[in-house]
Amino acid sequence: MRSIQKIVRYRVGDGGPQIVLLHGFAGGAEDLSAFAKSMGIDGEFFFPEAPLALDRAGADELGGHTWWPSDGASRALALASGQPRDLSSFEPTGLEEARVTLSEFLETIRADSGRTPLVLGGFSQGAMLAFDYALHSARELAALVMLSGCRIAERKWNPLLEKRRGQRAFISHGRADPDLSFSATERFKDDLTSAGWLVDFLAFDGGHGTPVQAVRGLKKFLRALA
Repeated sequence: MRSIQKIVRYRVGDGGPQIVLLHGFAGGAEDLSAFAKSMGIDGEFFFPEAPLALDRAGADELGGHTWWPSDGASRALALASGQPRDLSSFEPTGLEEARVTLSEFLETIRADSGRTPLVLGGFSQGAMLAFDYALHSARELAALVMLSGCRIAERKWNPLLEKRRGQRAFISHGRADPDLSFSATERFKDDLTSAGWLVDFLAFDGGHGTPVQAVRGLKKFLRALA
């Protein structure tokens, strides 16, 4: 079982929640760390780096790290064709292992924090892992965050949505995302709402990323939680 070796960690102010944000495919621990200083809220921020290096996943030309191996051919085809992917039926190899790795990391940082509330989320692949963990865990979460992510493993996820009725979540997605389907994420948002989740959904005119609109929306969401 691989474990997380690198963590970027910031404390902002006094008190506040633990906020754990997971980077996307071919990313690293520093990718989202600027969020710690731009959110304008007190809290302890954690940015763990995925343990799987892309050279071990057979894609060393990209560099960076990943939570599970990419569906490489499908991803390349989508980007080349301009047809973004709906990954709702995709069940990644290594997903369960990634979930256990994340769970162990979260238990480690909880040991230092007692009953401090936890906000968990991420960008793209990192957001998928955050939601997968939430659906397979009984741990109370103050909120979930999905930045340009999507639903995966629909066959396994959908029966678990109801158990988190009342869960707060922030989801942002670009209408022109060339990689992950905007409409698929919009359907996921609708399914979460139908299952009783309290979802703040922010659509922006852009691609696969975290533009200023998404950052401002997340900032407003987190401040409302505080």
